[in-house]
Order: sequence, then C-alpha cells, then structure tokens
Amino acid sequence: MQKSNKVLCVSLDASKAFDKVLHNGLFVKLIDNKGVRLLCNWYKRMKCSVLWNNVLGDIFAMNCGVRQGGVLSPILFSIYVDDLIDELRNSGYGRLFVGCILYADDISLLSSSCYGLQSMLNVCVEFGNKWDTVLFLTQLKLSV
Repeated sequence: MQKSNKVLCVSLDASKAFDKVLHNGLFVKLIDNKGVRLLCNWYKRMKCSVLWNNVLGDIFAMNCGVRQGGVLSPILFSIYVDDLIDELRNSGYGRLFVGCILYADDISLLSSSCYGLQSMLNVCVEFGNKWDTVLFLTQLKLSV
C-alpha cells in the first residue's frame, strides 16, 4: 500500500462462540476429513452435569457447543467458521481485499474503504445468522 492509503479495522467477537457450534453444521464441514466418525460419535453422545456447592446435578445431553478449554475446540471452531473467510475473500467489496485475521472467536476485519468494511460486516452478519453465531462488534479503529 502507498503511504497515503488508509486501513480500516473492525474487531468482532463471536458471542459464546464455542457454546453455539451446531454439531450437525460442524460435521457437515468436517465430512471430508478422516477421523470424522470418531469425532461425530464423541460429540453426538456428549453428556454434561453441573457441580454446584458439592452437589452434582442431573446428567443432560449437550446438543451444541464445543468443549470450553478443550485442545481441539479452537481448531473445531476455526473449521466451523472457515467458510466465512472464503465468503469475505470472494465478496469482491472494495478494490483490494486486505483481509481478516481470525483465531477462535475473535475476528479482525481489514479494508481499504469504509464501504468495503461495511460490506464485510454484512457478510459476517449473514454468516452469523445462517450458522447461529452472533458476532459482536468490540472495537472500531480507523487510521488514516
């Protein structure tokens, strides 16, 4: 980029991202990978209970979400939202797709124009609606 060009940045955070991963949606995205059956069975049979004041509650099925603090959870969530990066890249907004930076539930969008940035935000909103992942705007930085 030339010295006079500006870069706009928006930071998003997916609200309760790991808790809202739809198991069937994750499996659709993983279907071409090896070892998927093991992972599918593991998540389809996932059970949970709550321990509070040394009292263990009833066991219930976990129908969505990846394990908080799990080693695979950031990777699984990244697979879950990988299509978002493709949609942003292929959106064609602005003269130049500067990019996005993503790790787990944190997303930073970069654009060389306000229109491009707003269009990328719209792509994120549509993706969030489709996959039940609410993305919250956490910080807006404009630099010239």
